[in-house]
Amino acid sequence: MRPTIITGSQNLVARSANNTGHYFVNHSAAVTLTLPASPVLGDRIMIEDITNTAGARNITIARNGQSIAGLAEDLIINLGGASVTLIYSNSTYGWRLV
Repeated sequence: MRPTIITGSQNLVARSANNTGHYFVNHSAAVTLTLPASPVLGDRIMIEDITNTAGARNITIARNGQSIAGLAEDLIINLGGASVTLIYSNSTYGWRLV
């Protein structure tokens, strides 16, 4: 699958372990990207700040009811040029950062 360029807030689509949902974020304002509500084991999401501006214009990853790294909190990317990969493990630990 080819990467998708994101320019604003939207829902993300995960892919299986062999086919990553890969997103390049090209944003001029803060954005919220919402993880899938019903992920399955091995689903992957990769998010990259290609404009190097997340430090000034945060990228919020909305957890959509699932945990991120075992926490019931959204993930905020606030480092310019950051690249984050999330893999879904289970309902206890949710999305794991790799």
